[in-house]
Amino acid sequence: MHLALFCHVIDNYGDAGVAWRLARRLGVLGHSVELWIDATDTLERLAPALNIHPLVQVCAWTEATPDTHPDAAICLFGAVLPESLLQRWAKAGLQPPRGEATAGRVGADTPAPVWINLEYLTCEDWALGCHGLPSPHPRLPLTQWFYFPGLRAGLGGIVCEPAPEPLPADTGALRISLFSYANAALPTLLHAWNDSAQPIELWLCPGPAVAQVAATPLPPGNLRIRQLPWLAPDAYDDLLRSCHLNFVRGEDSFVRAQLAGRPLVWQAYVQEENAHYAKIEAFLAIYAPGTTLTAFHTAWNAQTPTDWPALEADLARLQDNAQQWRKQVMAQGDLAENLLKFINERL
Repeated sequence: MHLALFCHVIDNYGDAGVAWRLARRLGVLGHSVELWIDATDTLERLAPALNIHPLVQVCAWTEATPDTHPDAAICLFGAVLPESLLQRWAKAGLQPPRGEATAGRVGADTPAPVWINLEYLTCEDWALGCHGLPSPHPRLPLTQWFYFPGLRAGLGGIVCEPAPEPLPADTGALRISLFSYANAALPTLLHAWNDSAQPIELWLCPGPAVAQVAATPLPPGNLRIRQLPWLAPDAYDDLLRSCHLNFVRGEDSFVRAQLAGRPLVWQAYVQEENAHYAKIEAFLAIYAPGTTLTAFHTAWNAQTPTDWPALEADLARLQDNAQQWRKQVMAQGDLAENLLKFINERL
């Protein structure tokens, strides 16, 4: 098929990373993909972003109307398509009349593009009732379909690729990766790591945390900090699998940390009226109920002091939990494959 992905980048590397991985996965599965994105500079930081796959073409999405007539248009995270493009599709008769339950073939055997709104990942119950629902356009004979990635049965899954599961190197130190937004709780946590009885290696990824770490004076202790350059997505995945604990943010690194099968601490992208807290609570309710991660996540996202000794003492149990969770997530299937099935059923 010929697929077009549309992405307006809001959460920088999270949005761009999800778009990159989904586009590549669809290309690997043999489909021609156009990735229309309004922040190619952000994508370029995810080297080799602009060489994703031979079947994937990265297109700069400016204010001009994209010149594309795909079999399916996939709008990531509620990306709004230009009115002129929708009118072009409607005029060409590329969608069935409003009110029809499924897309079909219209006019001179012209395939109707399946128009999908691929939402943000959430574990909240309401997503189960909205997944796969049609939404007729209020004025044009077009239908948009809501599609939710997910970690639970009944949703669309996440992008899964076959990958090895290397164990952390046995250096005698606890290896922690940190990729986060700015967080007022970080200086206190750095001191707790430095005071730890066991050596800790902190693998520091680029981002606001770098400046925070540099501005936090630490006396001699058990914390060793290794600042990393920007890593290509596959190299970042390797880092996650090699650590004992991963601090992640947004959506892309959050998903990859789960697939790494290692305990994680997630800093969600802040939303208006603290709507992100509902996402955090819904995730923890199925990921690690009754563990120290619940209190730690709450404090970390509230940017208040965290209880590191309690989490450190619970890491062995959390490691077993993370491995079991990875298996459950993989059992939901690959997002790209599930999405292709959904599209084929509506062509």
